[in-house]
Amino acid sequence: GVALLSGLLNGLVLLAVVWRSNMRRVFDLFLFISVLAMFGYAVLAIASPTRFTLAWYMAGVLRTIASGGLLVALLWEVGRLYSELQAAHQSLTRVAQRDGFTGIFNRSYLEHVLGQEFRRAARSGAPLSVVLVDVDHFKAYNDGYGHQQGDACLRAIAKALESVCQ
Repeated sequence: GVALLSGLLNGLVLLAVVWRSNMRRVFDLFLFISVLAMFGYAVLAIASPTRFTLAWYMAGVLRTIASGGLLVALLWEVGRLYSELQAAHQSLTRVAQRDGFTGIFNRSYLEHVLGQEFRRAARSGAPLSVVLVDVDHFKAYNDGYGHQQGDACLRAIAKALESVCQ
C-alpha cells in the first residue's frame, strides 16, 4: 500500500514538473530526471515486493540516481544564483562608486579609498595628491550658454581630469 501511494504521488509530481516547468533550465531537467527515477523506483517496488531480486536492485539504483540527480540540480542552481548575485553586486558597486552625471568617482568612493591611500603613501614614503576643482564663474557660463552646454562643459572637465590623474 505504501509503495502504491508513493508511486501515485511520484506520478503526480512528475506530471506537475512537466506541466509547470519549461524544461529549458538545467535545474528543470535534473528535477525531471530525479522525479522520473523516483517514479521508476516506486513502480519497481510495487512490481517486486520481495528483496534481493533484479527489480529490487534496479529500484535501489533508481533511488540513488534520484537523490544524486536532485543534489546535483540543487548545487547547480545555487551556483548559478550565486554567480548572478555576485555579478549584480559588482555592477551595483560600480554604479554606486561613480557620479551618474560626469562618470567620475564620487565622494563616497573618495571617502572609502582615501584612508587606504594615506596608509599606502605613509608606508611607501611616496607623495599623495588630492585634486579639488572649483570651476570659476560656472554659474555665469551656465546661465549664458544654457544648461546643456554647462552639462557638456562639466563632463569635458571631468574627462580631462580623469585622463591626467592616476
